[in-house]
Amino acid sequence: MSIGGERAAEGSSSPACRWGRRSGKFEPRSGGSAGCCNARGPSLSPDCSRQQIAEPREETRGRDDIARLTTVHDDVSRKVRQQYEENPYPRWVDAGRIVRPTTLQAWLRALSPDAGLREGSGGDILIAGCGTGQQAIEAAQNHPDARVLAVDLSLSSLAYARRKTRALGLANIEYGQADILRLDAIARTFDLIGPSECCITSPIRSRAGACS
Repeated sequence: MSIGGERAAEGSSSPACRWGRRSGKFEPRSGGSAGCCNARGPSLSPDCSRQQIAEPREETRGRDDIARLTTVHDDVSRKVRQQYEENPYPRWVDAGRIVRPTTLQAWLRALSPDAGLREGSGGDILIAGCGTGQQAIEAAQNHPDARVLAVDLSLSSLAYARRKTRALGLANIEYGQADILRLDAIARTFDLIGPSECCITSPIRSRAGACS
């Protein structure tokens, strides 16, 4: 889902290389560049070293700093959380570039003349089930005057998202671990909610009155 603005190009969705169990060396993924891998043996090129060692280490160090906004008691939520703790997805690389950012106010008014924000507010956006942060970052880039709260069950996914956010220098995104079935506990309202379809049936309050 795209939340306003116009993107110049879609980014790559995963790291360029992977460990080949049969070959015993790093190999380019399908469509990836061989420049990431060292064909002479299992030693890593600088790009692979960053992707496979330095970045995961940075994510691990930052996990404990992520806010826990709700408890996670539901059995299904716990199983989903465990799945993505082990394998954050997607492990995207490049977010692309937003070429036409706009205010959230203008974007909402384009959808409906009756839509609007509180006077003097840049708006509040909730990304429910943000995963590794692509939609949250897109929203923050599209609407730099808005405040974005991005939540997910998985701390591993959130740590990945926060690392990418910091690398892009974005300061208008807040990340937190939360179960969307319990988001009423955070006692906040939002002007725009997206992108997860499950937010439509969850107890989330929106000033705009609808999920997008």
